[in-house]
Amino acid sequence: SRARAEAEATKADTEKRLAAIEAERAARLGDAEKDAEALRATALKAAGTQADALRLAAAADIERARAAGEQAMADHAGALALSIAERLLQRLPETVRSEAFLEPLALAIAALPAEGRALITSADNIELKTAAPLAAAQTDAFRDRIAGLVGTPLAAFSVTVDPGLIAGLALVTPHLTVHNSFRADLETIQRELSGHAV
Repeated sequence: SRARAEAEATKADTEKRLAAIEAERAARLGDAEKDAEALRATALKAAGTQADALRLAAAADIERARAAGEQAMADHAGALALSIAERLLQRLPETVRSEAFLEPLALAIAALPAEGRALITSADNIELKTAAPLAAAQTDAFRDRIAGLVGTPLAAFSVTVDPGLIAGLALVTPHLTVHNSFRADLETIQRELSGHAV
C-alpha cells in the first residue's frame, strides 16, 4: 500500500541520514586523533629539544666550574711559589741580590733596538731600582756600565731601593723600563702557569 511504501521510504532516508552522521562522526574522530597524535609528537620533540638544551647547559656549567677550579689552583700555586722564592732570596747578602743581576740587565739593555736606547739617553730622569741598598762605588759602577752601553753619560741618574724586586734591578725611564729581577721572572712564570690552566 501507499502508506507502507512511504514508511519504508522514510525509514530508508532516516537510515541514510544516520549513516551519513556516523560517517561524519568517524571522520571527525579520525581527524581529532590525527591532531592529537601530531600535538603529542610536537610536545615530545619540544621536550626532547629542551632536555638536550638542559644537558648542554649543565655540561657547559660543569666545564666552567672545572676550568675555574684549575685556574684557582694554578693561581694559588703561583702565589705560593712567589712567596717561597721571596723568603729564600731575602736570605742572600744584599750585595749579591743586586750585583749578580747587573750583567743580565746590561745584556738586556744592549739588546734594545736603537730607538729603545735613545729613550734612555734622551730621558730627563733615569732611575735604577735595586732590591738592596748600593754603596757609592757600586752606584758609580752601575751608572758607568749603563752609560757605556747607551754610548753617552747619564746626567739625571738616581738609585732607589725597591725591596719588592726581591732580587735584581730595574732601569726605569719615563717611556721605557728594563727589568731583570726575580719579581719580574716569577710573575712571568705565574702568568704562564695561569694561562696553561685554562
